[in-house]
Amino acid sequence: MAKMEVDVDSLPTQQSGSSNASVNPSPTTETAKKVDEGKKTEKRKQKADTSEAWRHFTRDPDDPNYSVCNHCARRLHCPRFRDLVNMLQPQFQIPSRTTIANDCLEIYKSEAEKLKKYFAKNRQRVSSTTDLWTSRQNLSYMCLTTHFIDKDWTIHKRIINFCLVSGYSSEIIGKYVEKNLLDWGIDKVFSITVDNVSSNDLCIRYLKRRLNAWKHSVLDSQHLHMRCCAHILSLVVKEGLKDVDTSIARIRSAVKYVRSSPARLQRFKGCVEKMKIESKSLVSLDVETRWNSTYLMLESAIKLQDAFDLLEEQDSKYMSEILSLKGLPNEEDWEHVRCMLPFLRATITFMKSLELEQ
Repeated sequence: MAKMEVDVDSLPTQQSGSSNASVNPSPTTETAKKVDEGKKTEKRKQKADTSEAWRHFTRDPDDPNYSVCNHCARRLHCPRFRDLVNMLQPQFQIPSRTTIANDCLEIYKSEAEKLKKYFAKNRQRVSSTTDLWTSRQNLSYMCLTTHFIDKDWTIHKRIINFCLVSGYSSEIIGKYVEKNLLDWGIDKVFSITVDNVSSNDLCIRYLKRRLNAWKHSVLDSQHLHMRCCAHILSLVVKEGLKDVDTSIARIRSAVKYVRSSPARLQRFKGCVEKMKIESKSLVSLDVETRWNSTYLMLESAIKLQDAFDLLEEQDSKYMSEILSLKGLPNEEDWEHVRCMLPFLRATITFMKSLELEQ
């Protein structure tokens, strides 16, 4: 990657007033220079806007320093980074994205080669974890991580692959895991931890057959399958939240209304001030599939219950819009959430302790 080198002797020096006076270019020359500079600036701008990223953004015609996301319509500030760097150090040449990408790839190849040599030399057993999810673009990804202990009894964790997969079929996932293990020279696997879903049972069965064929399994891979504790705990919490699902849905609708526009958020802030609520944080909307984000939403909303009640009295549109959905949150809904929060808080504390142990 390009490095910044400063040659003090080559830096431009400030000229005296007399020397500046001796240079007196003609108006025609000055005009020609400005025209050339304008053309170069326009050319650079056109070239910058041909990046793949601009398929997702539209530059604001009223202010070129801002762009609008084509997906969520959010207005983003995009200062000219190159102009800033040029002002700080004119001699520093910013490497292109291609150069940076190539440098990152070279670093990855170097580190991967070191890890492969380590596995080949030590021939030790590893435990693996794998997880899959789908992106907003409806693309399936898989991450495979290995855990092992070195000769000094220090535990290590290395992500050996993060890749696109063609589907969630148990056999497809099993073959991806098998291929990745072989690519890294790993044939001694102690356990594989996966989410507690039925499709993973078939995946593990396939891997058991493959590992047994490699003649390096422990007890014929009887204890290969490890079910993720955090995932099981999440399933328990989600099942428990179903008992207060209606109350959570009503509070979520109220939060969504407040967060849907700056004007509504400002009116809600006014209600918070009128009720003299000292909480500095405002409500946050959750991701419905992530119960921990639901906990954060409920925790922030419960502190602002009085502000929601006042908004109900002062904003007729709030009442009509929320009533058309799940209905307005009533005192019983708030009480349900208030009783549920301690259990969610204790669960999150326990899950954080699992992360610290890892």
